[in-house]
Amino acid sequence: MTTTDDRMPRQLKRKLESVTTREWHEADAGKTRRMLRLARALLRWVDGSEDRLQRAFASLPGAACDWLLDLPELLVNRGLVDEARRLAYSAAEVWSPEDFYADLALALAHAGHADLARQEMQNALERFPADPWVWIKCGDAALALEDDAEAERRYRKAIALAADDDGTRDAAEERLEDMSAGALGRGGSDFRVEGAQVTLPAAGAMDGRSLLGP
Repeated sequence: MTTTDDRMPRQLKRKLESVTTREWHEADAGKTRRMLRLARALLRWVDGSEDRLQRAFASLPGAACDWLLDLPELLVNRGLVDEARRLAYSAAEVWSPEDFYADLALALAHAGHADLARQEMQNALERFPADPWVWIKCGDAALALEDDAEAERRYRKAIALAADDDGTRDAAEERLEDMSAGALGRGGSDFRVEGAQVTLPAAGAMDGRSLLGP
């Protein structure tokens, strides 16, 4: 039975309901800061309990879990990089750490923070070396930084780790196929995909390609 202490404070729940049912991706810097304060309040109330966080998600309308997962990326995009990293680290202590670390690396790469992105890629891969989706997302991040060789290596590693997980293996293979298709007919250095000789895309040719995982 849920005790009084386990019930989410009414004011906190009301505020969470107001953001998880809206298009939070379109929030300006001011609203994003307010969402950051709300996320911090939620994590303080959760107090390290994944079960309590999951029950909080279940009690809220909309996609509350997606909101929390997406918030570090939104912070990065609003120029709040340090805040994004601190939130991702705090949330990862409670729930879905592989997603928070890998998604943070990807967000930093897309925003052009190359050094920080590489640092977070290393953090993610060191913490979750057997998770194929971490390798896929870190491959996406490498591709965003125009490091095609490293992206290919990570996608191939994901395929090896995916074993019988057809969906994950297909996701990595599709990325390799996209790289190959994007390279054909363009100038650049030689690049091998599945034994076939193709050409590497010119710098910036992959800009704007959507390679985010589900």
